[in-house]
Amino acid sequence: MTLSRRQLLCPVLLDIGSSRSVTLPQFHQEVRSSLLREVDRILARQGEHSRLPQQSSAALATSPELWIRPCGFSAEQPLLQHDSWKMPWQAHIHAMRQRGQMPSAAASAPQIGRETETVPLFGTLSLPLSVRVSNAAAKGEECVTMTMEFFRVDAFIPVHVQMYHVMRRILERRDLWGVAAVGVVVPTHHTEYFMDAARRMHERVSRSTLSGCDDVPSVLVYNPKGLQFQSP
Repeated sequence: MTLSRRQLLCPVLLDIGSSRSVTLPQFHQEVRSSLLREVDRILARQGEHSRLPQQSSAALATSPELWIRPCGFSAEQPLLQHDSWKMPWQAHIHAMRQRGQMPSAAASAPQIGRETETVPLFGTLSLPLSVRVSNAAAKGEECVTMTMEFFRVDAFIPVHVQMYHVMRRILERRDLWGVAAVGVVVPTHHTEYFMDAARRMHERVSRSTLSGCDDVPSVLVYNPKGLQFQSP
């Protein structure tokens, strides 16, 4: 994942390798729509709508791929993974293995609005993939396509620990990129872990900045039951 300094973004970190309860359809149909609503409220409260693409809050709904940046985390051989993630995850593993043998564009979806000034969040170039997801609500369509990125966690590192360190880096280095909010999607048994972590980091980062809490991106924690927590 690369984060750009030129537009507001909402990174979304998903644990797709620790539980079958985190599913692709739920993320696409429920979490993304919730993020649209919540981040729109956050931007309105902070007076940041003028920084959105096309200078309009309508861009939130019409072009979510421009600013929602989902990234699934898993070990190469996940302990538990819902069937909806298996094909995209294997496509990612295959693309990473082929990366040194072919241009990354051949194995990845075209990046919309690619920026020239970006910072790799994981220390490597991004490799976005087109992911097909069942959409029962779509009339006349069995599937829709969305763009995602994935990150392979070392087998000896718990997925939620790696996600925590990425979330911390985003919040502590927020001066490098324009982050409107950070979404976290985890199994139920990790919800409290991220709620506590978000509170602690928000307090620490708020104390370290002269501009106070308004300058700290909100953290939105989701589990299979929906939005469970939002930091101030």
